[in-house]
Amino acid sequence: MLGGRTPCRATEVSALVTRLDYLPGLSSPDDARQSVSGHFDSWCGKKAGALYFQSKGLLSGRVRSDSYAVWVEQDGGRAVKNAELPGFLEALAARAYDTGRADPSGQPEMTRHFTLVADAPGLWRTAWGPSEIVVNRGDTVALRLVNGIHSMNTPAGFVLEGYGVRYDVFPTDGRGVAVPPFVADRAGTFLFYEVRSLNRAAGVLIVRER
Repeated sequence: MLGGRTPCRATEVSALVTRLDYLPGLSSPDDARQSVSGHFDSWCGKKAGALYFQSKGLLSGRVRSDSYAVWVEQDGGRAVKNAELPGFLEALAARAYDTGRADPSGQPEMTRHFTLVADAPGLWRTAWGPSEIVVNRGDTVALRLVNGIHSMNTPAGFVLEGYGVRYDVFPTDGRGVAVPPFVADRAGTFLFYEVRSLNRAAGVLIVRER
């Protein structure tokens, strides 16, 4: 995913990428910025973070490094120096949130990230929220499912009609289950819901034609 070569442990880079990949599923740009605070302080973190955001189209210019520093030569001539890079990358994390959740109208095909949380808003009623997610036809949809119902033995079942997505998520799954990304290749409105709820409250995936 990152491209290039970084002299870092593979597990270190993998952990950073996993963290960055669900930035758009957080609750606000500030949460996205705070969630990566400290992750770009090391040589490896700076290089991996810069290459990651470059791969997402959020960083233009060349990512450069030597044995001691990492910097970015931006389009237009301004360089983001080694010491400035952590704050610069944290700002890009906030942009990643905005890009992934913005109204998709008129935007190019991209991967759109959503975190859906199961809650029990009423007696015998379980729902996944937010209740509406919107993408363009051709976008890739990346879902993270989190069981917010505090019962250690009860899974929250997730079903998305039309795309064959079905998962059980336990509270013990911690930060949730990442659904393998899929392409929204059919326009329309597709229901998703908690499959075991006696009083089913459905949400919708809306896939718009471009």
